[in-house]
Amino acid sequence: MIFISIGGVFITFWAAVFSIGSSQTMQKLLVEEGIVLLFLERFAAFTLLGVSFSSIIALGSLLVVALDKQKDFSEPLRVLVVSAIFQTVCALVGCMLFAYGLS
Repeated sequence: MIFISIGGVFITFWAAVFSIGSSQTMQKLLVEEGIVLLFLERFAAFTLLGVSFSSIIALGSLLVVALDKQKDFSEPLRVLVVSAIFQTVCALVGCMLFAYGLS
């Protein structure tokens, strides 16, 4: 759960702060594309990044379960689902903060 939380914090921070280009470039994109399209593009990109982090976390969980004696393989699936949902929510919050900062 710590790795899921750390990944979520990074996704939120990156989605809220990270942008390629200057503030003038962002204002130009805002005028050309609109806030909704810019928000949706950022949300899709950071959600994919978060889901890839979730897959890595679930793979680590699967490795731990494979080395365990009890071998309950339902746990990595639950970790993947919880992590993917959490990363998606964090990407949404970060993109909302970014869009709020633009407007």
